[in-house]
This record gives sequence, structure tokens and C-alpha cells, in this order.
Amino acid sequence: MVQENATLKGRLSNAENQLSVADVDLKAQRETIQRLMNDQQNTAQLSADMDNLHVVRFSYSLYLVICVHVA
Repeated sequence: MVQENATLKGRLSNAENQLSVADVDLKAQRETIQRLMNDQQNTAQLSADMDNLHVVRFSYSLYLVICVHVA
């Protein structure tokens, strides 16, 4: 009975250690996913900003062409 109790305590301790390691891994994975999502959102925003800059640049170029032809 004592031997069985010691064996079960050892197995419980091992399971608790494995759970602790799994919790640390899970936390790291969540942080990685969050960082990747933030990077993706930043990339999407930068892409939208670049598109807007192209529109503004085209509009300004068109404005300059009109001004040259009017003058």
C-alpha cells in the first residue's frame, strides 16, 4: 500500500510537471499568434496607406498636367 501510494504520488508529480510545461508552451504559442496577427494587421494597414499614396500621387500628377495645359 505504501509502495502504491509512493508510485501514485510520483505519477501525479510527473503529470503536474508535464501540465506546467504544456501551459508554458501554450502561453508562448498564444503570444506568437497574437504577434503574427498584429504584424498582419500592420501589413494590411501599410498596404492601404501605399494605395492611398498612389491615388494622391496620381491626382497630383493629373493636377500638374492640367495646370501646365491651362497655363
